[in-house]
Amino acid sequence: MKKNIKIKENELVMTVPKIDKISIVIDIPELPFATAISQNVWDELKDTESGWVQPYSNGSYNTAAKIFCPDENGEVDTKEPHMLLQIRTKGKYKPHIRVEYNPAKIPQKLYEHLECSFNCITGQSFFETLSHGRVTRLDVCTDIWGINPEDFMLKVKYARHSQNVFGQSGDLETVLFGKSKGTQYAVYKKALEEYGDDGEADIMRIEARLRKSMPIQQLPFIENPFSRVELYNLKPTNLPKLHPSHWTAFVDSVRFRGSVSTALKKQSPDARSKLKYCLSKNTFEGWKPDNLWGQRWLNALEQCHLLKFPIAMPLTFKNATGEDIDDLLDKK
Repeated sequence: MKKNIKIKENELVMTVPKIDKISIVIDIPELPFATAISQNVWDELKDTESGWVQPYSNGSYNTAAKIFCPDENGEVDTKEPHMLLQIRTKGKYKPHIRVEYNPAKIPQKLYEHLECSFNCITGQSFFETLSHGRVTRLDVCTDIWGINPEDFMLKVKYARHSQNVFGQSGDLETVLFGKSKGTQYAVYKKALEEYGDDGEADIMRIEARLRKSMPIQQLPFIENPFSRVELYNLKPTNLPKLHPSHWTAFVDSVRFRGSVSTALKKQSPDARSKLKYCLSKNTFEGWKPDNLWGQRWLNALEQCHLLKFPIAMPLTFKNATGEDIDDLLDKK
């Protein structure tokens, strides 16, 4: 059970950065080797005690499997954390393996199971196999205690698209900046049950969903994605010298239009000047994105076993089996 977080009155608690999801693609230079890996996966799926389960759909991939850690009796609890593995051997894209998982939830026993399983699949251990990969998606998040999306106004630098989602009560529940196929930021209320008995506390998650290809060894050096996020307090100590209803209407305009700048353009010159001044004096003091990076990011990577990787031989059929693939094909 997770340790409860105690919140003092008027104190803002911002959790250390956490990887919520990572997708890694490992190119296979030889099509016959990719085909052999695919067959190895099918063999694991046939083994009822391997912990490998065939998903409902392979998606656009030729082969797919969900990898769980079986218990002592070889049984699998499909509600437990798992890793998704997909293999492409045909189509317009080069042969490759794709893995996707939530490092924050993967237990150590599953990592140990993966180390052994990948030796049977690729001829290298799990982390040796990953060392050949490139990250194609990385979701990094922080949870903030004591506030919810109704308390602030969000701005993301350089984001050209935004979308707000409201509940039936009219409360703002989710804010999205950017498109789903590119880098996207999401702010939403976090499920309270993840934090034990603190069910009455407001918990808000700020999540950066980065979609860009980079070698997995470059993870320690990526720029702080939270530095693009700005928060403005919607409960300022000093409201602008306008009618109170004008401020309320302006806040709703920002949420409807998705941008502070766009909403300000709809104001008269005098009102615009007063609103901009009010915003400049009421930045959200509790939001300190610099505190989420540096050593804290390195610690997060280390906890997920993504900070250092073993040196591995090239991922080829010969290195995996000791046989030359051309000679093997000639024999056939």
